[in-house]
Amino acid sequence: MLFIPNIYIRYDILNPKYNYSLGDELLGIFWIENRDDYDKKLKRVSVKIVEFYYKHERVAIKYAWNPIMNTLRKKIIDKKKIIKAGETKEYEFNIRIPKTLEIPKARTIRDWKLTLCFFERTEFLSTTGVDGEGVYLIPMDYHHLR
Repeated sequence: MLFIPNIYIRYDILNPKYNYSLGDELLGIFWIENRDDYDKKLKRVSVKIVEFYYKHERVAIKYAWNPIMNTLRKKIIDKKKIIKAGETKEYEFNIRIPKTLEIPKARTIRDWKLTLCFFERTEFLSTTGVDGEGVYLIPMDYHHLR
C-alpha cells in the first residue's frame, strides 16, 4: 500500500506582476508543513518552471487530449533534511523564466501555460503538497509569445 504523506505547501511571490516577460526573475518564499504525527525525511525540495499543455494523440484505438508536462528550469533548494511532526520549514527562492521559449503551434495543442511548481520529495513520492496548492500559474501574455 502506498502512503501519501500529509505535507502541505504554501507560497508567496515577492515580485508579483500583471504579466511576466521572458527572462524575468521570480522571487519569493515558500513553506513546507508536516501535518503528520511523526517526523519525515525531506529527500529533496525543489522549484521548477514547467510548461504544461494538452496534446491530441491517439491512445489505443481512439484519440484523447493527453496532458504534457516539460520541465524548463529546475532549482534544488534543500536535500536530506528532517521535518518534524507539526513543523513548518521556510525557504526563499529565485528562479528565472527562460529567455527563449518554443511554444507548440500545432492544431493538436491546446491550453498551453507556464507554471512555477514547488516540489517536496518524501519516501517514494514527489508532490506539490497533498492538496496540490504548490503550483503558481505564471501570468504572461501568451498570445504575444506565439
